[in-house]
Amino acid sequence: LSATGLFTDTSKQTPAPGVYQYQIIEPMWQDGAVSQRFIALPDKSKIDTAIEYHANQTIRRSTVTWPIDTVLAKTISTGAPSHHKIETQILHYDGESWNGYSYRWNKDGSDADLVAAKGEEAPVPEQGWKGGTRYQIHSRSQCSRCHNSWNKYVLGFQPWQLKNLPHSDNPSIRESAIALGLLDSKFFERNTRGLLTSSHGRGSTNQQARSWLHANCSACHRRHGGGSAPLEVNFEVPLMQAALLYEKPTRGDFGLDDASIIVPGAPSKSTLLYRITSTGSAHMPLIGPREVDQHAEALITKWINELPHATKPTDDNIEANLSSTSSAMNVIAKINAGELPDAQRKTTIAAGLASSNANISALFLRFLSPDKRPRTLGLNLNTDALLKLRGNAKHGKQVLSPTGKWAACYACHTINETGGKIGPDLSKVASRLNKTQILESLVSPSKTIAPEFQAWSFETAAGKTETAFIVKQNKTDLTLRLVDGSTHTLNKTDIKKQSPLPTSLMPEGLLQTLTQQEAADVLEWLSTLK
Repeated sequence: LSATGLFTDTSKQTPAPGVYQYQIIEPMWQDGAVSQRFIALPDKSKIDTAIEYHANQTIRRSTVTWPIDTVLAKTISTGAPSHHKIETQILHYDGESWNGYSYRWNKDGSDADLVAAKGEEAPVPEQGWKGGTRYQIHSRSQCSRCHNSWNKYVLGFQPWQLKNLPHSDNPSIRESAIALGLLDSKFFERNTRGLLTSSHGRGSTNQQARSWLHANCSACHRRHGGGSAPLEVNFEVPLMQAALLYEKPTRGDFGLDDASIIVPGAPSKSTLLYRITSTGSAHMPLIGPREVDQHAEALITKWINELPHATKPTDDNIEANLSSTSSAMNVIAKINAGELPDAQRKTTIAAGLASSNANISALFLRFLSPDKRPRTLGLNLNTDALLKLRGNAKHGKQVLSPTGKWAACYACHTINETGGKIGPDLSKVASRLNKTQILESLVSPSKTIAPEFQAWSFETAAGKTETAFIVKQNKTDLTLRLVDGSTHTLNKTDIKKQSPLPTSLMPEGLLQTLTQQEAADVLEWLSTLK
């Protein structure tokens, strides 16, 4: 890291000339870890930013044009009391795309070394964060899952996260932001609305909840964003257009009573809250933090309860017991509120962990330290050992079912006439691939991409970006299949730029969420589909 020239003192994280430290309004939850953020602009260059506003002065959209060789860096450390530097993530803009790299810090915190493209696991002290002793440094292809063309690659250094920050308490940072050219003086007028707010600060429950969702979920869950559920939780999208309220879940309901993504007034029927509250494969986001953000859990619960609802919700009629997922959610709420005596709390948690219903036990895994939970594969994947392990096809079918651990696969793939049509039909996958090839496609989905499933990025003359597959084309038009399954015809004269994506739309690291036996079971079942 010291060789990058970003710091005059790498250990102390002292920025070099032309490198600026900055803060954002609402950081993403990192299992309790904390971050320092830096931006480097070459040769005194500046950022060109165009802002469009609605009539009510809320931001409609922003367009940021970056100088070539801009670098963004984020150093992640455990919190107090250890303050142990773990990794520094870097995004470098080469004029065409943003490329992600990770540097792993050495034991004495004096420097950090570049991590291989496949990523690795780093041992860390448990003090100061909630993730246990195993910290995953993601692969470079996983970096591109969040930093993608749909969100313009850069997530934090954007007007949404910087405008009105840090108000008047630190004018030097404000002046630096203006000097950089990203934020002009108008950005600090307090009458401008429609901005993120800190979920730990002041603001309405709605503002805080929407800000948290934007920071933690909108990288994928936005228009054509690649998320497996059709949500649009980026802050600028009105709530009534976000596909949240009373929308039936497309990736499983986890056994919740009369489930929707959000049922106003009924947190225990809302799959969005379940995704935040549970631990394991159902937890969101898919990549990154794996532990429950209890502050967000309380905030989203309060928000759902405060959302207007025409009729009295039936949430209050669901007893707090372990008879169903919804009732177990109410148990968790009582535990969080401290309403159970110590003895009852202890026996209830034990019963929840022992539940044969995986949807219920996933809610209680938070009460076990990460190192005492069933060990998932993570990056410790030995393909030879996995192929030799005897799998149970019946259990594998359950894992890869519309309500199983791998329910998200049905967003793109069809299996026996159920699912989406973005990826290959898996109903007869074993007729074209043997077990070794099936495993390879799961481990390295980008190694071999069939031409019909090669994704392309299109930028139109109007500045709109689309990611899609080419279905057919003629001299004048392209017919595209978008990531939501719909088709769209684009006139070639409207295309400013098009390029194939270097990676498959299928995420890497899916096997990391399974135990070794679960992975063997899924592999065994897929090998029977002929």
